[in-house]
Amino acid sequence: MLIASALLLFYNYDFILGAFPVYLAERGGSSSEIGLLMGAFSGASFLARPLLAHLANRRGLGLIVRLAAVGGIVGPLAYLVTTSTGWLALLRVVHALMPAGFIMAIPLMLVDRCSPSERGRTIGLHGAATSSSLLVAPSIGITLLHIGGMRLVVAGAILAALGALFLLRSVRDLPEDRLPIGSDDRTARSLMREGTASEASGAADAEGRTASPWRDRDVLVILLVNLTVTLNFGMIFTFAAVHGTTLGVANPGLFFSAFALGSMSLRLLSGQAIDRFGARLVGAPGFLLLLAGLLTLATGTTPLTFFGGALLMGVGHGTCQTLLWTQLVERATQSRAMAAAGMTNAFDIGIILGSTVGGFIAEAFGFTWMYAAGALVLFVSSAVWLSTAHRGKADAGTTQASA
Repeated sequence: MLIASALLLFYNYDFILGAFPVYLAERGGSSSEIGLLMGAFSGASFLARPLLAHLANRRGLGLIVRLAAVGGIVGPLAYLVTTSTGWLALLRVVHALMPAGFIMAIPLMLVDRCSPSERGRTIGLHGAATSSSLLVAPSIGITLLHIGGMRLVVAGAILAALGALFLLRSVRDLPEDRLPIGSDDRTARSLMREGTASEASGAADAEGRTASPWRDRDVLVILLVNLTVTLNFGMIFTFAAVHGTTLGVANPGLFFSAFALGSMSLRLLSGQAIDRFGARLVGAPGFLLLLAGLLTLATGTTPLTFFGGALLMGVGHGTCQTLLWTQLVERATQSRAMAAAGMTNAFDIGIILGSTVGGFIAEAFGFTWMYAAGALVLFVSSAVWLSTAHRGKADAGTTQASA
């Protein structure tokens, strides 16, 4: 039920994601304006997420996910109030509270409900399920926009959020959902299972494990790499539909479907491979596929290269996201909620940079140089990741870790 709820919340998000840039372009918005409005959404999520992480530590992750579902109903309704660019930017900020919560909380809730040897598989399954939203939702969103305008897009998004809210009624909260420490703190975790939350917090404090996770260099490397991966994600998802239109693609929304098909295809297998063989053997091909996709988009001039680049980037992005989340769960031995907030904030910073800076590059030099700049940044960060990928249980593989 938890994965199904996440799927519907991503449908809510992806309906708007695909349609909104096209809606702005049809109203005469420039590339820089589109980038700024998309960046405002991620910027608000970034600011809200640390507060939501503190709330999760006190009240539980389940509350955060339910609040996200409510935000998925109220937020889209606001888009029907105005067509002013300034007001739309403000409304995007308010709507941003929705993904700020559930993208952070659901992976942690899933990890608490599986064994350590199945973390990669579980995160991969979650990623495959939610990536399937990208297979159809953005394209449907754009189609609904052309049929009935933004009102029809909003109606579809609200129905998805209502379905998620209904399914969340059957998800049982666990004591671990309030645990503000790393997954290896067995004493405090046992106390939480027995219902003695105050004693658990005391045990965590005694071990010094409620300190900030930002002092951990391994965690910081993961966040940095995630930022560069999602910088390119932000660029392509903000400008793919616009770029496809310039290439003469009849339905550029199918770019998202090709990306999602690639992302979904190997997530489960890559998660199982991480559990068994370790991160390095899985991560290197993932980064190479991302780079190949960016270079294909940069040099291609036909619909075939447009969709081929989307497929390559999808496979690479899905593999890298499964890899980075599995590593984060393994390495974040202090505040899990805050580390997860940092992970998703790195995602948002990447989207902000990709949509805003990418918009200015595209406007000044064209889409080719925008993709080339993203590839250069990704190449540098992947080299940094490879230099640190030999540490940690997830990096060595489950079999080696248990040996």
